[in-house]
Amino acid sequence: MYQFCRRLVLLWLRLFVRPSSVNPEKMPLTGGAVIAANHGSAIETVMIPAVIPRKLGHVAKRELFVGKSVFARIGGWFLLWSGARPMDRTGGRASANSIAGIVEHVAAGGAAVVFPEGTRSPDGRLYKGKTGVARLTLASGMPVIPVGFINNQRRKVKWWPVPIVWRPRLVWGDPIDFSQWRDGIDDRAVLRHVTDQVMAAIQDLTGQQYVDVYAASLRKALAEGREINAPELDRPGQDAPAPTLRRPTQEVPDE
Repeated sequence: MYQFCRRLVLLWLRLFVRPSSVNPEKMPLTGGAVIAANHGSAIETVMIPAVIPRKLGHVAKRELFVGKSVFARIGGWFLLWSGARPMDRTGGRASANSIAGIVEHVAAGGAAVVFPEGTRSPDGRLYKGKTGVARLTLASGMPVIPVGFINNQRRKVKWWPVPIVWRPRLVWGDPIDFSQWRDGIDDRAVLRHVTDQVMAAIQDLTGQQYVDVYAASLRKALAEGREINAPELDRPGQDAPAPTLRRPTQEVPDE
Protein backbone atom coordinates (compact mmCIF):
# COMPACT_ATOMS: atom_id res chain seq x y z
CA MET A 1 0.00 0.00 0.00
CA TYR A 2 2.85 2.39 0.82
CA GLN A 3 4.49 1.79 -2.57
CA PHE A 4 1.16 2.20 -4.32
CA CYS A 5 0.59 5.59 -2.67
CA ARG A 6 4.19 6.61 -3.36
CA ARG A 7 3.77 5.90 -7.08
CA LEU A 8 0.54 7.91 -7.19
CA VAL A 9 2.27 10.89 -5.58
CA LEU A 10 5.21 10.53 -7.97
CA LEU A 11 2.83 10.52 -10.94
CA TRP A 12 1.13 13.66 -9.62
CA LEU A 13 4.49 15.36 -9.18
CA ARG A 14 5.58 14.51 -12.71
CA LEU A 15 2.33 15.81 -14.18
CA PHE A 16 1.79 18.98 -12.16
CA VAL A 17 5.13 19.95 -10.56
CA ARG A 18 7.74 18.64 -13.02
CA PRO A 19 10.62 18.06 -10.55
CA SER A 20 14.09 16.94 -11.57
CA SER A 21 16.95 15.26 -9.69
CA VAL A 22 20.68 15.91 -9.85
CA ASN A 23 23.07 13.10 -8.81
CA PRO A 24 20.25 10.59 -8.20
CA GLU A 25 22.87 7.85 -7.91
CA LYS A 26 23.67 9.29 -4.47
CA MET A 27 20.22 8.50 -3.10
CA PRO A 28 20.50 6.16 -0.09
CA LEU A 29 18.60 3.17 -1.48
CA THR A 30 19.83 0.81 1.25
CA GLY A 31 21.26 1.09 4.73
CA GLY A 32 20.82 3.57 7.52
CA ALA A 33 20.91 7.25 6.62
CA VAL A 34 19.73 10.66 7.77
CA ILE A 35 18.49 12.69 4.79
CA ALA A 36 18.74 16.42 5.63
CA ALA A 37 17.24 19.03 3.31
CA ASN A 38 16.46 22.73 3.15
CA HIS A 39 12.81 23.65 3.50
CA GLY A 40 11.26 26.25 1.24
CA SER A 41 7.76 24.87 0.67
CA ALA A 42 5.52 21.92 1.48
CA ILE A 43 6.57 20.18 -1.74
CA GLU A 44 9.77 18.79 -0.19
CA THR A 45 7.84 16.76 2.37
CA VAL A 46 6.25 14.68 -0.38
CA MET A 47 8.94 14.88 -3.06
CA ILE A 48 11.71 13.08 -1.17
CA PRO A 49 9.55 10.08 -0.13
CA ALA A 50 8.11 9.92 -3.64
CA VAL A 51 11.43 9.67 -5.48
CA ILE A 52 13.07 7.11 -3.16
CA PRO A 53 11.68 3.57 -3.61
CA ARG A 54 11.91 2.64 0.08
CA LYS A 55 9.81 3.51 3.08
CA LEU A 56 11.26 6.47 4.96
CA GLY A 57 10.86 7.61 8.52
CA HIS A 58 10.44 11.29 9.28
CA VAL A 59 9.59 13.60 12.15
CA ALA A 60 6.58 15.88 12.34
CA LYS A 61 5.50 18.40 14.95
CA ARG A 62 3.69 16.79 17.88
CA GLU A 63 0.63 19.01 17.42
CA LEU A 64 -0.32 17.09 14.27
CA PHE A 65 -0.89 13.93 16.31
CA VAL A 66 -2.96 15.20 19.23
CA GLY A 67 -6.03 16.76 17.57
CA LYS A 68 -9.42 15.76 18.97
CA SER A 69 -11.51 16.01 15.81
CA VAL A 70 -12.15 13.00 13.58
CA PHE A 71 -10.15 14.53 10.75
CA ALA A 72 -7.23 15.28 13.09
CA ARG A 73 -7.21 11.71 14.36
CA ILE A 74 -7.33 10.31 10.84
CA GLY A 75 -4.51 12.65 9.85
CA GLY A 76 -2.43 11.58 12.83
CA TRP A 77 -3.00 7.91 12.03
CA PHE A 78 -1.99 8.49 8.41
CA LEU A 79 1.22 10.22 9.49
CA LEU A 80 2.13 7.31 11.76
CA TRP A 81 1.35 4.83 8.99
CA SER A 82 3.55 6.73 6.53
CA GLY A 83 6.54 6.59 8.88
CA ALA A 84 6.24 9.89 10.77
CA ARG A 85 6.98 10.18 14.48
CA PRO A 86 5.89 13.10 16.68
CA MET A 87 8.58 15.54 17.80
CA ASP A 88 8.36 17.89 20.75
CA ARG A 89 9.64 21.26 19.48
CA THR A 90 9.95 22.94 22.88
CA GLY A 91 13.68 22.20 22.85
CA GLY A 92 16.07 20.72 25.38
CA ARG A 93 15.69 17.22 26.78
CA ALA A 94 12.03 16.97 25.71
CA SER A 95 12.97 17.39 22.06
CA ALA A 96 15.90 14.98 22.41
CA ASN A 97 13.72 12.27 23.94
CA SER A 98 11.00 12.65 21.31
CA ILE A 99 13.27 11.46 18.47
CA ALA A 100 14.02 8.11 20.13
CA GLY A 101 11.72 6.24 17.73
CA ILE A 102 13.42 7.69 14.66
CA VAL A 103 16.85 6.98 16.13
CA GLU A 104 15.91 3.30 16.48
CA HIS A 105 14.60 3.25 12.91
CA VAL A 106 17.82 4.70 11.47
CA ALA A 107 20.14 2.65 13.70
CA ALA A 108 18.38 -0.51 12.50
CA GLY A 109 19.20 0.33 8.88
CA GLY A 110 16.31 2.61 7.94
CA ALA A 111 16.43 6.05 6.38
CA ALA A 112 14.80 9.18 7.79
CA VAL A 113 14.12 12.65 6.41
CA VAL A 114 14.67 15.78 8.50
CA PHE A 115 14.43 19.48 7.73
CA PRO A 116 16.93 21.09 10.13
CA GLU A 117 15.49 24.59 9.66
CA GLY A 118 12.40 23.32 11.50
CA THR A 119 9.96 25.33 9.41
CA ARG A 120 9.74 26.73 5.90
CA SER A 121 12.03 29.55 4.88
CA PRO A 122 9.98 32.77 4.68
CA ASP A 123 12.00 34.23 1.80
CA GLY A 124 14.07 31.52 0.10
CA ARG A 125 17.22 32.06 2.16
CA LEU A 126 18.82 29.29 4.26
CA TYR A 127 18.26 29.63 8.00
CA LYS A 128 19.99 28.36 11.13
CA GLY A 129 19.57 24.62 11.67
CA LYS A 130 18.18 23.09 14.83
CA THR A 131 20.34 20.45 16.49
CA GLY A 132 17.90 17.55 16.15
CA VAL A 133 19.71 16.45 12.98
CA ALA A 134 22.98 16.27 14.95
CA ARG A 135 21.38 14.25 17.74
CA LEU A 136 19.91 11.86 15.19
CA THR A 137 23.14 11.16 13.31
CA LEU A 138 25.25 10.90 16.47
CA ALA A 139 22.78 8.67 18.33
CA SER A 140 22.21 6.34 15.38
CA GLY A 141 25.80 6.29 14.13
CA MET A 142 24.59 6.69 10.56
CA PRO A 143 25.76 9.29 8.00
CA VAL A 144 23.92 12.39 6.88
CA ILE A 145 22.95 12.71 3.21
CA PRO A 146 22.61 16.43 2.43
CA VAL A 147 19.91 17.38 -0.05
CA GLY A 148 19.47 20.76 -1.69
CA PHE A 149 16.19 21.97 -3.15
CA ILE A 150 16.49 24.68 -5.79
CA ASN A 151 13.61 26.67 -7.26
CA ASN A 152 11.34 25.39 -4.50
CA GLN A 153 9.55 28.64 -3.62
CA ARG A 154 6.06 29.26 -4.88
CA ARG A 155 6.01 31.64 -7.82
CA LYS A 156 3.63 33.00 -10.43
CA VAL A 157 3.57 31.20 -13.77
CA LYS A 158 1.73 32.73 -16.69
CA TRP A 159 -0.63 29.83 -17.30
CA TRP A 160 -1.85 29.40 -13.67
CA PRO A 161 -3.83 31.97 -11.62
CA VAL A 162 -2.09 31.44 -8.26
CA PRO A 163 1.58 31.02 -7.27
CA ILE A 164 2.81 27.43 -7.37
CA VAL A 165 6.04 25.45 -7.04
CA TRP A 166 7.10 24.69 -10.62
CA ARG A 167 10.07 22.64 -11.82
CA PRO A 168 11.95 22.33 -8.51
CA ARG A 169 15.35 20.68 -8.66
CA LEU A 170 16.56 18.18 -6.08
CA VAL A 171 20.35 17.93 -5.71
CA TRP A 172 21.81 14.97 -3.82
CA GLY A 173 25.11 15.35 -1.98
CA ASP A 174 27.74 12.96 -0.71
CA PRO A 175 27.23 11.24 2.66
CA ILE A 176 28.89 12.89 5.66
CA ASP A 177 30.26 10.70 8.45
CA PHE A 178 30.11 12.30 11.90
CA SER A 179 31.16 9.22 13.88
CA GLN A 180 34.18 11.06 15.31
CA TRP A 181 31.78 13.27 17.29
CA ARG A 182 29.61 10.51 18.78
CA ASP A 183 31.03 10.96 22.28
CA GLY A 184 29.85 14.58 22.21
CA ILE A 185 26.13 13.91 21.83
CA ASP A 186 25.43 15.75 25.10
CA ASP A 187 27.82 18.61 24.32
CA ARG A 188 26.03 21.69 22.99
CA ALA A 189 29.15 22.89 21.17
CA VAL A 190 29.45 19.57 19.34
CA LEU A 191 25.77 19.52 18.43
CA ARG A 192 26.01 23.04 17.03
CA HIS A 193 29.18 22.21 15.11
CA VAL A 194 27.67 19.10 13.50
CA THR A 195 24.47 20.97 12.66
CA ASP A 196 26.40 23.83 11.07
CA GLN A 197 28.39 21.35 9.01
CA VAL A 198 25.16 19.82 7.72
CA MET A 199 23.74 23.24 6.85
CA ALA A 200 26.99 24.19 5.11
CA ALA A 201 26.77 21.04 2.98
CA ILE A 202 23.20 21.95 2.02
CA GLN A 203 24.30 25.50 1.18
CA ASP A 204 27.01 24.08 -1.11
CA LEU A 205 24.26 22.32 -3.07
CA THR A 206 21.81 25.22 -3.26
CA GLY A 207 23.96 28.37 -3.27
CA GLN A 208 21.52 30.05 -0.84
CA GLN A 209 22.39 33.07 1.28
CA TYR A 210 22.69 31.93 4.91
CA VAL A 211 20.94 33.76 7.77
CA ASP A 212 22.17 33.02 11.28
CA VAL A 213 18.81 33.01 13.01
CA TYR A 214 16.04 30.43 13.31
CA ALA A 215 13.35 30.76 10.65
CA ALA A 216 10.65 30.25 13.31
CA SER A 217 12.01 33.18 15.35
CA LEU A 218 11.94 35.43 12.30
CA ARG A 219 8.41 34.35 11.41
CA LYS A 220 7.20 35.08 14.94
CA ALA A 221 8.88 38.48 15.00
CA LEU A 222 7.34 39.42 11.66
CA ALA A 223 3.89 38.32 12.84
CA GLU A 224 4.24 40.47 15.96
CA GLY A 225 5.61 43.45 14.06
CA ARG A 226 8.97 43.28 15.85
CA GLU A 227 12.45 43.67 14.44
CA ILE A 228 14.93 40.85 14.99
CA ASN A 229 18.67 40.67 14.51
CA ALA A 230 19.12 38.36 11.51
CA PRO A 231 22.77 38.58 10.39
CA GLU A 232 23.72 37.17 7.01
CA LEU A 233 26.89 35.06 7.02
CA ASP A 234 28.87 33.62 4.16
CA ARG A 235 28.61 30.17 5.68
CA PRO A 236 26.98 28.38 8.65
CA GLY A 237 29.37 28.30 11.59
CA GLN A 238 31.50 31.01 10.00
CA ASP A 239 34.71 31.63 11.99
CA ALA A 240 33.60 29.22 14.72
CA PRO A 241 36.41 26.84 15.73
CA ALA A 242 35.76 23.12 15.89
CA PRO A 243 34.90 22.08 19.46
CA THR A 244 37.13 19.89 21.57
CA LEU A 245 35.58 16.70 22.84
CA ARG A 246 35.60 16.43 26.61
CA ARG A 247 36.86 12.93 27.17
CA PRO A 248 36.01 11.22 30.47
CA THR A 249 38.91 11.26 32.92
CA GLN A 250 40.49 7.84 33.27
CA GLU A 251 41.15 6.63 36.78
CA VAL A 252 44.72 5.71 37.61
CA PRO A 253 44.85 2.22 39.10
CA ASP A 254 46.38 1.79 42.54
CA GLU A 255 49.91 0.44 42.49
